[in-house]
Amino acid sequence: MNVDLAACKQLFAYGALRGAVVTPYPMTDGAWNILIERQDRILEPLNGFRKTEPKIYKSLNAALADAARIGFKEVRVQINQAA
Repeated sequence: MNVDLAACKQLFAYGALRGAVVTPYPMTDGAWNILIERQDRILEPLNGFRKTEPKIYKSLNAALADAARIGFKEVRVQINQAA
């Protein structure tokens, strides 16, 4: 499901999205991304505008702001801890 912010807004309005998870972006210090949870419980990354790669955020606040723009009132934030 390659979707960008605009497509996610539409999917959210149609009730096709279940939730969102904001997670640290792998192997990139201080970067975040948003995983969109579909109604079938499959998680898909939010992509950049007209791109197939996941959108990378430089701050947690920026990721949370985009989740709010989609329409989410609540999101889960996953924090990976080093072993």
